[in-house]
Amino acid sequence: MKGIKTVIAVTAFAAILNAPAFADPPAPNVAASQQASAAPLDLIGGVNQLVDAIVELEATGQISHGRAESLLNKLAKAQQALETPQAAAAGDVAAQQSFLGDLGKALKALTAFLRELTQLITQLPADVVQPIINAVLDLINGIIGLLGA
Repeated sequence: MKGIKTVIAVTAFAAILNAPAFADPPAPNVAASQQASAAPLDLIGGVNQLVDAIVELEATGQISHGRAESLLNKLAKAQQALETPQAAAAGDVAAQQSFLGDLGKALKALTAFLRELTQLITQLPADVVQPIINAVLDLINGIIGLLGA
């Protein structure tokens, strides 16, 4: 009888220790998936602000129409990559891989934008270029944050 009580006690203790392993996913995973789906919207807003800055530079004559078009095309690629459906939170591996690929495309477009923008550093005042560079770097950091780094 004492052996049965010991086995029951050990089994109950083991069940208590292992309960989190069998429980539903914790709430932070839900919050993380909601954050992941909300974050691209923030990033798209950041891209839109960059578009506005480039349009303003063109309108004031600080950059040429051709340069503005080139920069805007790079931003359009980044925006398109960020606007893809956010099915990755559902746990579908293919959707997660597609989402990661889209984030990679957005990073490539933003770095191409930044490369071209740095060519303008000698043509534009620092107080004009630096906020745009900072905004691009913030977007890149936001994308890296989505990757969990």
